[in-house]
Formats: sequence, structure tokens, C-alpha cells
Amino acid sequence: NTAANVTHSTTASIGSSVVVDAGGDITVDADDITEVDVIAGAVALGGFYGVGGAVALVNLMSRTNATVGSSADLSAGDDVTVDAKGTVNESILQTIAGTAGQISLGAAFAKILSDNDATASVGNNAKIRKADQFQVLAENYSNIQAESYGASVGAGAIGVSLAEGRETGTAAASLGSGVDVADEANGKTVNDVLVQAKASNYVQGYAVAAAGGIISGTGSSATAKANANT
Repeated sequence: NTAANVTHSTTASIGSSVVVDAGGDITVDADDITEVDVIAGAVALGGFYGVGGAVALVNLMSRTNATVGSSADLSAGDDVTVDAKGTVNESILQTIAGTAGQISLGAAFAKILSDNDATASVGNNAKIRKADQFQVLAENYSNIQAESYGASVGAGAIGVSLAEGRETGTAAASLGSGVDVADEANGKTVNDVLVQAKASNYVQGYAVAAAGGIISGTGSSATAKANANT
């Protein structure tokens, strides 16, 4: 049996009341990548009774933050970009259970839970005096898969397989209160403003149960849910 908690945190920031005057770009870029692959297995062979079970549970939590602090003062010759990107690469959790005996039970359970948050923000009363493009971007991408395989062979055989994958992360992009964009009184402009949050998730649950014998039964259940919010 396997249980794992995986936590990642990536932060990029410009502090409160910091003044930055750049001839080119000003970029605050936080990029977090998480990837997990787990296989758990059990095999049981018995003369009369054969019982085997494999259980794997993985919790993923990633926090990606790109921030400009309150009352910061930024001027750029090109773009000002605040970008948070949280990625859970193809992460696969597999459980395999097999049994053989006159009376046998093979059960497999796989559950992977992901909470992948990406936050991009500009604090209260910050000033973006000059830029070609001013962008505040938050993006989260997740690809998680839970797979379980349970099989039994015997005169009386039962195979059970359960799999669940779930993503609950959020992507949030925001400007605080009192944020000033452009300083036209001093001839400084901002041509384009984009504040955007995006979430893209692929979640799969796959369960297979097999049994062979004079009396046999199988049960399988697969659940996949993506509750990501923007």
C-alpha cells in the first residue's frame, strides 16, 4: 500500500513600495511544474484462500504566486507582465492486485487528488506608469490519471477495482483597489491591459475488474472530476 503527500510552492514578486524603471520589459514570472508516477501492486497465491489488495492514495498540492506588492511603482520601455503558471504534468497512479485460490478476492483502489492553484495579483495602490502591454495572467494546467486493476481466479472468485481522480485547483488574476494605470500627465502611457485567468484540466479514472471460476463476481467503479475555478 502506498500513500504520499506532495507539496510544491513557487513564488515570484516585486515587494511593496518598490520603484522599478526599466528600459525594456518588467516580468514577474512564477512557473511551477509537478509530476508524479506511482505504481502499487499485490499478488496472493493460496491453496484454498487467496486474498490480495493494493491501495494507493496520492495528494498533490501546488501553489504558484506572482505578485506586485501594494504601492509599487513600475515603468517599462516595453511590457509589464505578472504571470503565474501552475502545471501538473501527466501524473499517473496505478494499482494492480491479483489473487488465485479455491476462494479468492483481488481488490485494487487508486485515488489521486490534485489542488493546483495559480494566482497573479497586483496590490492595492500600485502604479503602472508606462508600458506597451500590461498583463496579469494566471494559468493552471493539470493532467492526472488514476488506474486500478483487480483480478481473481478460483472456484469462487471476486475481483474489485476502484479508481478516482479529482482536480480542485483555481486560477485567479486580479488588480487591487486603487491601482493606477498610465501617467498621462507626465506623458507616460499604457497601450494595452489584459487581466486573465485560465484553467485547463484533463482528469481520468479507469478501473478494470476480472474474475474467473465456477462462481465469480466483479465490481468496478471509476470517477473523474475537475472542479477547477477561475
